[in-house]
Amino acid sequence: STGGVAPGEPSVSGDGNWIAFTSTQDLVQGSNTDGNGEAFLYDQVGGVLTQITNTTGGTGSERTSLNEDGTRIALDSDRDLANGQNTDNNFEIFFVQRGSSSFSQITNAVGGTGSKAPALSNDGTRVAFYSDRDIIPGMNTGGEEQVFVYDQSNDEFTQVTFVAGGTASDGLVMSANGSRIAFESPRDILPTDNDDENSEIFLGGAAVDMEKLTNGVNADDPPGPSIPVGTTVTWTYRVTNPSLAEQTNVSVTDPDLPSGVSISRQPDEVGDNDDLLEPFEVWIYEANSTAVLGEFANTGSVSSRDTDNRSIDDSDDSHYAGSDIELEKPVSYTHLTLPTTGIGCGGGGG
Repeated sequence: STGGVAPGEPSVSGDGNWIAFTSTQDLVQGSNTDGNGEAFLYDQVGGVLTQITNTTGGTGSERTSLNEDGTRIALDSDRDLANGQNTDNNFEIFFVQRGSSSFSQITNAVGGTGSKAPALSNDGTRVAFYSDRDIIPGMNTGGEEQVFVYDQSNDEFTQVTFVAGGTASDGLVMSANGSRIAFESPRDILPTDNDDENSEIFLGGAAVDMEKLTNGVNADDPPGPSIPVGTTVTWTYRVTNPSLAEQTNVSVTDPDLPSGVSISRQPDEVGDNDDLLEPFEVWIYEANSTAVLGEFANTGSVSSRDTDNRSIDDSDDSHYAGSDIELEKPVSYTHLTLPTTGIGCGGGGG
């Protein structure tokens, strides 16, 4: 090609036979004479170049992503590719199957810049992208650029980053199984790890979170809640999967529990009560005992394994103070009947 913006941001299928990219050039003669940003697909085996989009006005498409076998293309565009769903011409994320001219619009937001830079998983069911829109109502009301993931299998969005000032990111990629995201950002994504705001690479992968409560109190530091000796103390263990990776072999332990006290799983706070800890599920565990005198501390721990059989763990401390409260004994009154003979009132009497 000559002039304009050269083809850029290529995406290659797993077998190397398909290459998707965007360009403002008229690469398929006569199909892009207005110089809009269009998406193209090149068949390396057959040597055939196909123009996927054909738009006018605005910017068009800036980035594409292919799944493993090149049958699904994800792309961003500020054009109305899905017949009336993007009339405000925000940047949105679209899916299209190879050989089809029918586009599915994944995001639908108003105002701001919109959603850009899709990155597909191998099976094409998950796509990561950037957006400055409030994709999940109430989660990004400040209009900052954040990283999101859409999972077509359950038609759900997940907001991955929550960064003041936005991620200001680039280079977003997703792992083959859709469980990890890597991206570049000059922001302090992990508090205090990037205070100088150099451009760094961040990896979002499998994680598990343990939050332990004592009688409903998040008592990480002593002394914790005051609990009368001899009354019930309940430890609650909230296990959350804050990542995109499914987890198995979940185990919750607390070696400092009193002898004979065991931990039992309760109905899930968020989840379907099976043995697979899916993204953003919250499982509940509980143990009960009797409060003892003095300060008591114990630590709840959780371990699990991700889809690559890597071990993941977390722990959380909790405390309480057993108080020996003695109630004052009630005063006992006795009714006395005094003799009245010979008793009179003073003062003159006769």
